[in-house]
Amino acid sequence: MDLKYKLMIFSLVLVLCMSVTVAAEVTEDTTNDISIENNNYEIATSYDNINDDKNIEENTRSVNPITTDVVIDSSYDNQVFDVSSNVRITSGVAQSNNIAFNLNGDNITIDGLNIVNDETQPIAINALSNSNHITIINTNITVVNTEETETMGIILNNTQNSLVENCNVNISAVPQDLYTPPDWAYALKTSGILTDGGNNITINANTVNICNSTNNGTSSGTGEAITVRNNANNVNVINNIVTGEGFPYVYGINTYGVSNLVIIENNTVNLTSGNYICGIQLTSTSNSILRRNTITGTCFAESGQCTGYEAFAYGIVLSSSYKPTASESTNNLIEFNDIDLSANVTYGIELNIADSTQVFNNTVDVDGEVVMALGMYNSSYCQIKDNNFTVTGATRELHPWTYEAIPPETTGIKIVSDGNKTSDYNIITGNRVIVNDSNNTNIYDIILLNTNNTIVTYNYLKYVIGSGFRILDNGYNSVLSPNYWLL
Repeated sequence: MDLKYKLMIFSLVLVLCMSVTVAAEVTEDTTNDISIENNNYEIATSYDNINDDKNIEENTRSVNPITTDVVIDSSYDNQVFDVSSNVRITSGVAQSNNIAFNLNGDNITIDGLNIVNDETQPIAINALSNSNHITIINTNITVVNTEETETMGIILNNTQNSLVENCNVNISAVPQDLYTPPDWAYALKTSGILTDGGNNITINANTVNICNSTNNGTSSGTGEAITVRNNANNVNVINNIVTGEGFPYVYGINTYGVSNLVIIENNTVNLTSGNYICGIQLTSTSNSILRRNTITGTCFAESGQCTGYEAFAYGIVLSSSYKPTASESTNNLIEFNDIDLSANVTYGIELNIADSTQVFNNTVDVDGEVVMALGMYNSSYCQIKDNNFTVTGATRELHPWTYEAIPPETTGIKIVSDGNKTSDYNIITGNRVIVNDSNNTNIYDIILLNTNNTIVTYNYLKYVIGSGFRILDNGYNSVLSPNYWLL
């Protein structure tokens, strides 16, 4: 999930990589060269871009209180409202223009609004810190911002017992850098629905779309459709439809910052970019479930965009971080997901320092040039069981600056260790793995590099073109049979 390169592009690479699963240098012999991914990035402990005071200050042209139930009409247009506790806001007009709400209390409901904003009100609804029982339902939000400022539909800032349900959120924004000097702290600028801390939050049955509002923006500009971060606990992200395009870095659902007990279930995610896409990512997230999600996407390098890099697509990523404090992703379940990706370099599922992960009954179909169904880096005590992996590659030599902790290679399953932390005591059983690469004469269904005590049994393996091999193992004390060869 991170980048590094020569001095001229050093800053750009740092920008790209901090919460992402991206890459280290790859030589032509990717099977034997193991590069180390650097995850040492900083996540800001406070976020100036969404703190209470700043959002109010940015909207000082017209801030008005709402203290009782109201039905919004056209007289409320072009204003910002500070909403107190025990208020219900509904609409009596077809559309509200350039209207924004700061929810500064408990037991607040917004129901049935149709909000259309531009850069004058780029954050539509902001639930301020420590609000309780916030409900936002049946509401349409469209924000089109052509300026380089924060653009978000809904922010839940450390709220408790909150619900966002049956909303349509469309965000059109300028791609902006995720990390900024001098400290390279994380500063997300674009998200459809953002949960920043809090407990007992449900994001259910929403349609969220993010796209580029101009042809401008930075080459490392990042957009996230749904974001969960900063000690958010007991969060349900379920039954949502998520689309994203036009950003160099596009995330469907992204969680990070030591979150716990997150359920991401039955979502449909479709992403497109010319540089990087990631369907669902969990960083520093534990005791969580990713279940029955459908993830599709395409990502092929576009002329003039991020020159010198390959285009990467990831379906599901679990990873860990080490700044400001060490926090690993552990004890997570990935099951019954359907992943279909096409890109220059593709990873269906990646576990990056994610111990005790269970990967059960997933269907992964990836194609492109250098692709793999599942990659694992420095992850131990994981179970990979009863999955259906289909891989179709057309291997070529990648750009020498391409970096991934798991060096790209067309294969079904690849597990690596770098010596600092191991990938040991993993179980791979009952999987169906088919690998096809028209340009590669040496195909492996499963690759184990510097891993120990791995059990690989009762898998059904097949290569389609080239001289194929079932398993490459250079570790110690592994059990590699019985496995079966598919005809």
